[in-house]
Amino acid sequence: MKRLSYLYAICILIRLLIVYITYICIRYRWVNPSLFSVFYFVLGLSFIYQYISKYRTMGAFGQTIWWDYLRIVHAFIFIYASILIYYKNMNFIPLLISDIFIGLSGHVFHHYIKK
Repeated sequence: MKRLSYLYAICILIRLLIVYITYICIRYRWVNPSLFSVFYFVLGLSFIYQYISKYRTMGAFGQTIWWDYLRIVHAFIFIYASILIYYKNMNFIPLLISDIFIGLSGHVFHHYIKK
């Protein structure tokens, strides 16, 4: 369980870092926002595909993907964030941070409360 929580903490940090990099690149015009918009749009579509097809049920480290029921929520948040990013609307930041909190809440519920 400890190893899983460490891996999840790394996942959360990476997701926060991606949001921060997206913000910095858009704010200082280092990269065309369309690149990040496409990234989140494709990510959202792939989550929809995985949710519908149940294509991926095992994680990278051989564990069952417990958060499959949250994929559809993440998918629509990512697609909406891609639209906000395309229009350079900085409201994508609280949206993606709320997505991280949704995932974090699901993790805490599944691993520590649901038992």
